[in-house]
Amino acid sequence: MKINCENCGSTIDIDKDHVCPGCKAPYDKNKEYLEYKEQLKKEQLLSFRQKQTVTNLAGTVAEKFAKPNPLAKVIPVIAFIIIVVIAVIAFNMFRAHANEGVEMQKIPPIDFSNLENATKSLFKKKEYTEKEVFVDPVSKDKLTVDCDKYAITESNKEGMMEIVFHITVHNSSSVSKVVGNVNCAINDVAQKSTINFDYDELSGFVDTGLTIEGYKSFLIPKDTTEVDLVVEGARLHIKL
Repeated sequence: MKINCENCGSTIDIDKDHVCPGCKAPYDKNKEYLEYKEQLKKEQLLSFRQKQTVTNLAGTVAEKFAKPNPLAKVIPVIAFIIIVVIAVIAFNMFRAHANEGVEMQKIPPIDFSNLENATKSLFKKKEYTEKEVFVDPVSKDKLTVDCDKYAITESNKEGMMEIVFHITVHNSSSVSKVVGNVNCAINDVAQKSTINFDYDELSGFVDTGLTIEGYKSFLIPKDTTEVDLVVEGARLHIKL
């Protein structure tokens, strides 16, 4: 996805550029970038709902047109009898060969424990390494911002990792405030934010005297030791 820098007009490839290649300005507030993020979120949600609808419809149709089979109870009994007969015949044949000097080998039982663990791992939720953060709350325009913990997990991009911050914002002003401008910077260079459906994203209005909380995720280099978390102008310096 490519957008144009609102500062210098350069072309930005958001799949590889963390900042504008021309003027090095962050583009997280860029109108095209915000519209792209919103559209991507809507498409992912729509795709999920469509799949769920198809699944529910298929189940409804199958249930509606299913007809009771009068032989449903008889067929399993007949099949069981046939299997038992075949098993008895096979056992007698093997025993006859054994009596003639042919040594029968025992078949070891099948271990299904690993299969169960493997099946569970397919549906396992991402595991994040959570760590506490010890920073003093910072105020900006009567918004008090704090981050008490963060979580780290691997990224599919080489040399990068995903970090998720838990953020609280308290509004002590006399009017409602909008919280949506959240950035992560390393040496004053903005990092690329990500969409993470495992956590509830921090955004929205916060009324007077109330506090909201949520999460914000970013891609950062694996060797990162400290970052600046900037929320509506309030800056928190965090050592990882």
